Amino acid sequence: HRKTSAVIWDSFGAVGQFSILLVTFMATTLTISIFLARARRRRRKGESYIEFFIRDMRRKRKPKKLRRKKRSTRALDEDLLSNRHD
Repeated sequence: HRKTSAVIWDSFGAVGQFSILLVTFMATTLTISIFLARARRRRRKGESYIEFFIRDMRRKRKPKKLRRKKRSTRALDEDLLSNRHD
């Protein structure tokens, strides 16, 4: 008997397998380029990329603040009513 994963991989065919490998490669290179761009900006003087990576992974994340543009419901209702074409 063949492993289930081997059967699934073969079921994709040559084009499907190539597509999966291509998407995986693209995602990996995007992740690396984002990391290097962040490291270039935020690295401390004399700090290696590995030291920055370790420091970055250990740092606690601050929750992002959501800023919403306040708009009154009256103005929204007026906009919706003015756009009607009855």
